[in-house]
This record gives sequence, C-alpha cells and structure tokens, in this order.
Amino acid sequence: QVPVFLLAHIVPAMAPASGPAAEDEDDRGAAAAPAAAADTAATVHASADSATSRATLLERRDGDADVVELAEGRGCSGGICGSRGRRPGGLCDADAAKSSIFRRHFIVEESDYAARGPSSDGLAPLTADGAEATYAGAALPSTAHVVLLGDSTLDNGRYLNLAFGELSIERQLSKRCAQRGWDFTLLAQDGSLLEDVISRQLPLIPASVTHVVISASGNNLLALLNDMVSANWSVRSVHAALWEGLRRTAALYREVVSKLRDSGCHIAMCTVYRPNFSDLFFKSLATVALRVHNARLEAICEDFDCSVLDLANILEGDEDFANPLELSTNGGAKVVENIAAFVGDHPVLALRRYQHNPHLLSTEDDAFLPIPDVFGFGVKCCSTRRQSGRVYSNRVVTSDLKQPNLKLAGGPLGRPLVFSEEQHCWREA
Repeated sequence: QVPVFLLAHIVPAMAPASGPAAEDEDDRGAAAAPAAAADTAATVHASADSATSRATLLERRDGDADVVELAEGRGCSGGICGSRGRRPGGLCDADAAKSSIFRRHFIVEESDYAARGPSSDGLAPLTADGAEATYAGAALPSTAHVVLLGDSTLDNGRYLNLAFGELSIERQLSKRCAQRGWDFTLLAQDGSLLEDVISRQLPLIPASVTHVVISASGNNLLALLNDMVSANWSVRSVHAALWEGLRRTAALYREVVSKLRDSGCHIAMCTVYRPNFSDLFFKSLATVALRVHNARLEAICEDFDCSVLDLANILEGDEDFANPLELSTNGGAKVVENIAAFVGDHPVLALRRYQHNPHLLSTEDDAFLPIPDVFGFGVKCCSTRRQSGRVYSNRVVTSDLKQPNLKLAGGPLGRPLVFSEEQHCWREA
C-alpha cells in the first residue's frame, strides 16, 4: 500500500514527457524509423549470408601440446583472444606452454547474434540513459560467459563414439551457447581431482566469466574406493574412507567454492551421480557414501548461495551412461539442458559485482527497473536483491542435442590425466 501523499511525488516522476519538446522527439523518431529499419534489414541479411562462417576458436587436446584452431572470421568478440598467438584469458604462447591444462573456448559471431535480435534473457547491460554500462571503468559483458570446471563428468568425449557423430557435453553445450549468444570455455579435464581443480583450473578462469558450473570430487571418492580395495576392506580402511575421507573431500570442495565465490560470478554445483555398477555390493556402497557426500555438498550450496545441478536425480538409467563411470550422449544432454536453464535464470546484471551499482539496469527485465527517490531517500527495488540459488533436476531433453552430428562431434581427443587412465577397471565393472 502506497500512501496518497507519496503518489503525488512518484507519479509525476514516472510519467512520460509531454509538450512541444516531446512532440519534437516523436517527429525525429518517426523520421529516423525508416533508416533504422533499412539498417536492421541489411544487418540481418548479411548475418544470414555469413552464418556458416561464424568465428570459432577451438583448443583441442593433441597429446601434450595445445593446438589452436581459429576458424574463418575475426577473433574473440569479448576481447578474450586477440589473435592466433593468444589463448583465452590472455595467455601468451609462452605462458600456455608452461601450463598442462587444456582449454577450449567457443565464440559467437556478433553478426549471428544481431540476426536473432536483442537478448530475451535480460543480459544487455545499459545505463538508465541508454548508454553502454561500465563498471570500475571497464565495459560490462554484453553476454553470458559460461565456464565448466571439474572432471570427466563434463569432459566425457573420450568415452563416446565420435566417429558416428555422438556429441560430448562440450559439443552439446557449444551448440546451445551458439543458439543463445553465449560464450563458453571448457576447463574441466578428464581425471581431475579437487586438488587439480584448485591448482590447474581456477588460475585459468577468464576475467569475463559470468557463470561457472563445477562437477568435481567424483574422482576423490573413487580414490577412497581404491584405498579400501587395496587394504582388502579392512575395518580401518573403511572407517578412514567413509569418515575422514568424505569429510576431507567436502572440506576441499568448500575451499574451491569459496575461491569461486570471491570472483562474484554465478555458481552451480553438481551433485555426484551414482556409478552404473552392475555389482550389487558396489552399487549399495556407492548409494550410502553418496548420500552423505551430496548432503554435504548441498550444505555448501546453502552456505554460499549457489545453485545445484542435481545429477544424482537427473541420471537414472542405462541410456544415460556410456560405461559404468561416464555419461553417454543422452546423459550429457540432460546435463546441458539444466546448465542452459541455470544460465538463463541468472542474468549478468544480477551478478554480485554489479548488484550495488544504482546506475545499472536491464531493459529486458522489469525486475531491475529503478523507481524515483522519495523526499531525497533512495528507494531500493529488486535491482539490489540477491539472487538465491536454485535446484535444477530436469530430465527432459530436446532431440537436437541427442542426434548424431559428424561435423560437430570433432576428432579424437588426446590422453586424459594419469588418474583417469588408472581407473579403467571400474569402467568395465
């Protein structure tokens, strides 16, 4: 309820301008409309002609060397990659050679984005007067930049039949990002432990990141299983794994999320799914251990206000697995659909780093529109409200992500980390 005496101050401030000046503005706008329409038509036509030549930068794994491929077109639209000699995040060739992490970055050409028109997700950062928004002297990102961290859950290409066009999560998400005008960088690497995420992946997160999806700790749990098997299931080994081991793994995960939270980006954590073991004992053991571990992950999400991709409930049948440990194209499609929902639900301007800037608003989402001051006091609206984490567990996927695509599937990938190669026995369990 708004008191009547307040309406006397609020309504005039929100009312549109009228009078001779407003009529002049209308006349100028009407005169400029045909020219703007012609320019838009030309832009759309040019974009349609060049849709197949969208600039895409790929870094694929080829043994121990980074191989950079820059497709036809210009460089990175966000200024992330300056030329053929620059890596995403501004790494030069010398710096990239020192690092054993491999990264693949997908870029959407601006002309393709222009053909689709302005974003429907509230991602266009503008100031109240329509100028390009800046923060701390730098231009705000005009689109979402999704980064994937973790292990083979998000880097499952080695376990699919790429020769028949089966799509990995990397390729499925790159397709979804191209459709929606988002940038995408894959830092997740098959065989990574939480320690690897901290030391090898976090330092390479590009400055333009807006959304991070992390799926890790599964290999840490697998290492605990190996310890119990090596100790012949002694009481001490079982106690150490299921008590101290799980607690230590959760503490490491908390450290990772704490570091990510400091960057001010939207974060989604994936729960750990149960491997598709055929042995009843291992299946039961995994069920008990993961129930404890995932409960701790959900507590971390609540503490840091992160979203949850509930893979433990999303993946449910044999069709979701390429082998007992790794996801199939169908399982990957479920993950990608939930990632896309997470990015769409969390606009760039809702980032913590921009929430307290009163000059920023999104013309695509009225939840961020400011209202006038009353008696000199600023009235806060939803533009400063903190986005709360959400839980994503959608099992429905569209057919376009599951259909084989020989052109998009890509070629064979290089070797994973050593830990992954040592777990081959579990992929046949």
